[in-house]
Amino acid sequence: MLHVVTAANRDTYASHVEESFRVRHRIYVGERGWKDLDRPDKREVDQFDNDDAIYLLAIDEREQRVVGGSRLVPTVKPHLLSDVFPQ
Repeated sequence: MLHVVTAANRDTYASHVEESFRVRHRIYVGERGWKDLDRPDKREVDQFDNDDAIYLLAIDEREQRVVGGSRLVPTVKPHLLSDVFPQ
């Protein structure tokens, strides 16, 4: 099931958001080999994981685990394409 996580309900989904950071690490560092993102805590987080971020988390209801997700950030504020990859 798809869950929408915002600053207003993030406390309710805190463990799932943390799990999504570990999934991102596994994908970007482990599978894609982006070693610059490697962290000892095995979480892929950055400056855009803030109160403005909205997370769409696919959660397996039976196992209560994150099986997919996406992060949305407003483009009227700093974001990945404007601040990190403007080219």
